[in-house]
Amino acid sequence: MRKNLALSSILLVIVLLLGGCAGIPVREEVRVDPSLPVGKIEGNTFQGIRYPFKVSLPSSNWKFSVEIPDFMEGLGFKRPGLEASELFIINFATKSNIQIDLIPV
Repeated sequence: MRKNLALSSILLVIVLLLGGCAGIPVREEVRVDPSLPVGKIEGNTFQGIRYPFKVSLPSSNWKFSVEIPDFMEGLGFKRPGLEASELFIINFATKSNIQIDLIPV
């Protein structure tokens, strides 16, 4: 009897978990217009257009670029993999970079 109760309790928990995961979406799907430009660069800030966000440069040594930096291939990156990154923050003196991917999840 105890064995049946434990087995039915486990089965009930599994069914409840599956039912909770397969429910109605909590929020509406975000619609993105890929024809819009990624954003605009003004001085030391980047203002996103597709996605509303703002990025400021850490110092004057850093620059924004929407083009893939040439030195990235020398660091071992491949161009097809870098094409997903639509914004680069680059320090040419140290060849450091921050890649921002603007791909909907």
